[in-house]
Amino acid sequence: MRDEAGLDALWDDLYGFMSYLGRTGEVRRPNSIPFWEYSIFLEWAEGHLMFGDRFDLNLANANRSLRNIKAYFEYLDAGTVIPGTAQVDRAIKEICKKKKLDLIHDIPYGGTESWTELWIKGEPVSFDMADYWLLALLERKYSGDWKALHDAAPQHRKADKVNTLRIKLAKAGRTGLKDLAFDDLHAYEVARAEAWFSGRGQYA
Repeated sequence: MRDEAGLDALWDDLYGFMSYLGRTGEVRRPNSIPFWEYSIFLEWAEGHLMFGDRFDLNLANANRSLRNIKAYFEYLDAGTVIPGTAQVDRAIKEICKKKKLDLIHDIPYGGTESWTELWIKGEPVSFDMADYWLLALLERKYSGDWKALHDAAPQHRKADKVNTLRIKLAKAGRTGLKDLAFDDLHAYEVARAEAWFSGRGQYA
């Protein structure tokens, strides 16, 4: 049985996780959430949820949050609502496996995952990870030259993606990556963007 403090933490963690999932407007089954996304959730929660030190990034908070989420999933699993808790089990193992928090930084995105969303005049303008990669390439490899980026696209669908991205940016009143992202680009992110754009590795 949980005491009052334990129940408060459980509800806060579940509320936080539901808030994270709800930011995209997508309906997702728990067993479809990959283990590495729990690492993204922990980082998002620290910056977006104001619950004192409840969601500060440290091993104790991460372990509590993930185990509370797992407890809820086990409840759903017992009622045959979802088939198992394999992904959150792996998240606990990967992120809380040492004596310190071990977040997953090189996330194996496929490109269709939500990156960010802006509300412009009451309407959402959504950007996915492929949009982020295009903006990264535009800045790092093509010196802000949209035509060069478009012409370099190896497939029509990616050239169309460049065009669509420009339309979304104009609608949102933004011009490039620095208007949407606050963190510096890492080398592995640029490498992943290049792999996706050219269709190498996991994107072949």
